[in-house]
Amino acid sequence: MLKRLCWRVAPWAVLLPGLACNGAVGDGAAGPGGVGGSGATSGVGGSGGAVVLGPDGTPLGPPPPTVIRRLSYTEYNNTARDLLGDATRPADSFLVDETRLGFDNIADAQTISPVRAEQYMLGAEKLAKQAKAGAPCAATGDAACAGQLIRELGEKAYRRPLNEAESTRLLGVFQTGSAGGSFEHGVELVVQAMLVSPAFLFRVEEGQPVPVTPDLLRPTSWEMASRLSYLLVGSLPDAELFQAARQDLLTTREQVRAQAERLLADPRAKANVEHLHTQWLGLDEIDPVRIKKDASLFPQFNAEFVLLARQETEAFLEDIFWNAKDGAKALFTGSHSFMNAKLAAFYGVAGPSTDTFVRVELDPARRSGLLTQAGILARYAHARQTAPILRGKFVREQLLCTILPPPPPNVDVKPKEPTPDSSTRERVNAHVADPSCSGCHQMLDPIGLGFEHYDAMGAWRDQDGGKPVDATGIVNGVTFSAPFNGVPELAAQLAASAEAQACITKQWFRFAYGREETALDANVLASLQAGLKASGGDLKELLLSLTQSDAFMYRGPKVEAP
Repeated sequence: MLKRLCWRVAPWAVLLPGLACNGAVGDGAAGPGGVGGSGATSGVGGSGGAVVLGPDGTPLGPPPPTVIRRLSYTEYNNTARDLLGDATRPADSFLVDETRLGFDNIADAQTISPVRAEQYMLGAEKLAKQAKAGAPCAATGDAACAGQLIRELGEKAYRRPLNEAESTRLLGVFQTGSAGGSFEHGVELVVQAMLVSPAFLFRVEEGQPVPVTPDLLRPTSWEMASRLSYLLVGSLPDAELFQAARQDLLTTREQVRAQAERLLADPRAKANVEHLHTQWLGLDEIDPVRIKKDASLFPQFNAEFVLLARQETEAFLEDIFWNAKDGAKALFTGSHSFMNAKLAAFYGVAGPSTDTFVRVELDPARRSGLLTQAGILARYAHARQTAPILRGKFVREQLLCTILPPPPPNVDVKPKEPTPDSSTRERVNAHVADPSCSGCHQMLDPIGLGFEHYDAMGAWRDQDGGKPVDATGIVNGVTFSAPFNGVPELAAQLAASAEAQACITKQWFRFAYGREETALDANVLASLQAGLKASGGDLKELLLSLTQSDAFMYRGPKVEAP
């Protein structure tokens, strides 16, 4: 019965592949705030001559594109928890989210296959059976009570008030489910229908005209509530944000900033920032299943070590985001970390004597920020030796936002086996001598070879292949290109560079807006980067600035569906 009902109630056609980003998504006639109308689309900035206005009313340029975003599976789990009180993380059993640019919330990658649609339907069935979606009037068991529950729960599920057509349709679902059954069964089917609706699964925006420039659109207060909430806490708006939307109090930068500052104090914000760090820096890869070492060479290495190393990096990133005023620089140059007794023994430093993680000061000549932490170093290394290519690639792609081409076809990428009398540098230099490899390897190897003081597990070493370690290197092709000796010197160069700061800004931009930057975003990115520099590298301020940008406050003009 559920399948027959869902196919009648929810417009499943919009869940076909290719319509997730720019297809018409709507449940009926336009509702409050101009949301929910048929033919709602994602506008493309720049058409129709619309422009974004500066604070003084002067044109700044065309508004950036606006995309229709599907809830990522992390957002789906969080929303199910906050909507229905369900903490079972149902989306963990779904197909893995597609990623692009390292993130799972990029709209261009969020297609809907028949398998995903089926999983949404089964997930809705399970959630509805367990839902804590009762109504105060449930004892009466009548249609009036069902109507009240539909309005109240529907507003939260769709992140806006239901329009008349939606309310009527869902009341019909209730009547179908309760006929010959019970009030509870009718409510269960209503919850199922809501959870498979595009209004729940997608963040649909139509916007409203800006009074002084009708060709320019901005999100309604309801839409802005969702923008804020999913950016900052990764879930649906809370009661205070919904109330602000009802009162249309999310239209100015000041109103948006005040709510953003409030939401940063929400415990869910910490989990959301951690999720960003995990995706941007690939922390999921610091996993015992993915990292393997030769036990004869690295007897200390085991699954517990990997998990402790990941915990260290997570604690460090949390600290520099929430506590450091110069977090964008401390990411590279921080001379402290967090560890327990076992990690302190590995690093060879005086530290705690228990399993509790505490802050530990490190020798800045040997350890400098993220790049010298065991989890990152072990992840970007082979089982028996270091991997300068992988370590250089991590710096290039994640910290400098360089797009590298794939290796040529038929190239043997297997590393040469180490020998007692050869160093890693000697073996790697063979790549640069090969004309088919030298182009890319000049971008990677001179960076990665600067990591040679750290073995495949991340421990400090002075010798490699019976020779003193040579940790000199250079970052080619950047404005700050200059020789360095060891990672602390490399880290200092990155911390002071405009390129690394620009990359940090881009990574946050992509996560915040669910898309890759375009030429239309040049002004926004320049403003964000300038703000980050002016703040001294305060990452919290960068996150707040993302809520104040034109890309956040405005959207492209509405494009009617053909």
